[in-house]
This record gives sequence, structure tokens and C-alpha cells, in this order.
Amino acid sequence: MDDYIGNFDTTPEELALIRDALNTAVPDDYDRLIQLCDALAGAESVMNIEDRMNDVKRRYGSFPQEKWDGNLALKAYFEEKMGKDIYTVTGKGTCPWKN
Repeated sequence: MDDYIGNFDTTPEELALIRDALNTAVPDDYDRLIQLCDALAGAESVMNIEDRMNDVKRRYGSFPQEKWDGNLALKAYFEEKMGKDIYTVTGKGTCPWKN
């Protein structure tokens, strides 16, 4: 939570519940995949991961290097598991709900 980029829109009590849940959670590949999807998701379609992180950095003023490196590691991890480029799998550059 210390590396969260954005504004918290929760009560202190809700924030404490979230913090407690995160402290006891053991992330698995499903959690890591959700993180990767967030790192690729633009408003209109899948984005290049570096472009997405630069967009967040531009809007919020920073993007922690550790988080940046972690997102690139997630991308590499899932590409290795799939044996495919993430952008091919996700249909980067397409927006299926606008066709």
C-alpha cells in the first residue's frame, strides 16, 4: 500500500481492513495476472506496458522504480509460461467492444 499511486477514497476503517487483508494474503498466479492486466489496461485497449506506466507517472507525478521493474518481471513471467508475446495474446491495439 505504500507504493499505491493515486488518492485513497476510503475511510480510515476501510483502509485498515484493506491493509490487514493484504498483510495476510499469499498472492498466487491469479493475483499476479490481475496485476499484469492492470499494468496493460488503457482506457480504450491494451497498451504497451511502458507507455501505460509512463501515463500513470505523468498523471500522478511518480511511478516507483520497484513497481516498474515488478510489472516488467510479471510480463516476462507470463510470457515465459505461455511461450507467447503478451501483446499477441491480449490483442493489443484492438478494442473488441467497439467493433
